[in-house]
Amino acid sequence: MWDSPEYKRVLHYRGVETPCPICKGLGWKAYAKGCTWHGGVGTNMIAYDVCDTCWGSGDAHRHGIDLRELYATMDRQIAEGAMALLASAAGANLEFTKPTTLAIAEELDRLSRSRKVRPAYFRAMCEALARTLRRGSKDPEVIQKSGKCTCCERGGEYNGYHTGPTIFTCPKNCTCHD
Repeated sequence: MWDSPEYKRVLHYRGVETPCPICKGLGWKAYAKGCTWHGGVGTNMIAYDVCDTCWGSGDAHRHGIDLRELYATMDRQIAEGAMALLASAAGANLEFTKPTTLAIAEELDRLSRSRKVRPAYFRAMCEALARTLRRGSKDPEVIQKSGKCTCCERGGEYNGYHTGPTIFTCPKNCTCHD
């Protein structure tokens, strides 16, 4: 199949010079368990989505937009905007309210660990709000506490540790990818 004239024509039309070793130049691949490149909750089925090696270009040397990085940037910008809006609503500058905002995040963590009976989703909302406040702080050390890995360029990527062979090893030997 990979030597057929039809396959070579598809590569030519797509502008692929060196086919990606994972998707063979097609730009998409099948993901087991339905979790795709997001790495989220999987299903008991095969899912087809953009190749996470070439990011849809099909070429091993010409990559498309890294969707993981794009989503992480959007997530960070939304958190920063939320923190600026919170500071503005309090009538203060963002830089002056950062210590207060981080103290609020600590209090939200404490509330989420409370044994008191709370309404549905109370714990999840406290944890999510604390993570958002920390991400909006722009401080790498604080962002690390928010659950988003900042140790290396593959931050937040799952390495498959518990489901089989390790896909990659973090250069800083952290456990945030497991």
